Amino acid sequence: MSSPDGYTVDEMIALLTDLSQKGHGSDKLVVPYNPGQFSIGASPVLQISNLSAGIDWDMNRVFLHPNQPVSVLNTELVAKAQKAQSQLAQILFLAQRLGHERNAQPLDEQIALFKSQVEAVHQPVKGRKLTP
Repeated sequence: MSSPDGYTVDEMIALLTDLSQKGHGSDKLVVPYNPGQFSIGASPVLQISNLSAGIDWDMNRVFLHPNQPVSVLNTELVAKAQKAQSQLAQILFLAQRLGHERNAQPLDEQIALFKSQVEAVHQPVKGRKLTP
């Protein structure tokens, strides 16, 4: 049962009372959410850790507070994070590849090779050099 206009406290109490009488009295109150990635198994949820009555501009509202902040995904930030994740994967791949080659080269050559491979993947900030 859903309400497009939301529920009042009294309506929610009636619904929760009904669920409790049907054996769900010890179940946790949670809020489902989309974490932005595919998952298998139970639905991703946030636990409700508190509730409070609104004041001032939020008068006539009751807030359910999840155990962690909820925010809208910013597509620009998501794109930046995906790019950074891709760059990190490339750096880790190069580091792993360097690890396989390291027995054949002295340490200073390994460092130089690693720096050149990292610089090829990630353009450093102007005037900033990688140091061993």
